[in-house]
Amino acid sequence: MKFATVAAAAFMATAAAQEPALFEELVESKSSFLRAGKADQTLVKNGMMDDNHCEELYIPAKQYKQFWSDQGYKYPTYTDGICPVPYTTYDSKDPDATYPEVTHVKRGVGSTAASITFENCGGGDFTFTAPTPTKGSTVTITGSGDLTGVTSGTYLIKADYGSISLVDKSESLADDMSVNIKVLLTDFGTLTATPPALPGTTDSKIEINMPVPNIGGTVTGTTQGMNQEGILVWCMKMTLSL
Repeated sequence: MKFATVAAAAFMATAAAQEPALFEELVESKSSFLRAGKADQTLVKNGMMDDNHCEELYIPAKQYKQFWSDQGYKYPTYTDGICPVPYTTYDSKDPDATYPEVTHVKRGVGSTAASITFENCGGGDFTFTAPTPTKGSTVTITGSGDLTGVTSGTYLIKADYGSISLVDKSESLADDMSVNIKVLLTDFGTLTATPPALPGTTDSKIEINMPVPNIGGTVTGTTQGMNQEGILVWCMKMTLSL
């Protein structure tokens, strides 16, 4: 599923303990920008500080032209988006000395580990599984179960990061799904889904390929399937811990 800026807050004793809270703070503090006009948005750029550290710059769009004209020479190799793997920890965050609304976030080398769990929320005997996810990759979620007698219908996929909606889309059971995920002008990749083949069988399968972003925090999601009579035939809740 490439995220933020900040109000000053004291850091915890260790980067590992603070990482999810810090990133969620960054995103939540800018959540209104996702629904605002372009002038209110925040641009994210990243670049290398040294072999072990990557920096993210969070620049309000209204200040971007002035900041980059004045300070851009300091960041000739910086590109759009957040830092890539293996720069997974959040080590510090500081306002820019000259442009205090611009935020500098320092990230270090750390674990790419993530975890994913599933909970059945009704509608049949579908079982969902996935391999262990890693940040900066795509995880394939497979659901399988009995769809005997299903000849048409719809399915829904939703995913949220805190109060931020990442995916909220429904499709016909006859159609694949593809949703590009962007937050704060950062591209996290494309979620794709292949629904069960119709007519359904005793071993029907749905496959969902979901980006695993290089962030801290939790992504929650749900998928549901309805048959031609509007009856729920699967329901799964997902928790992706980053």
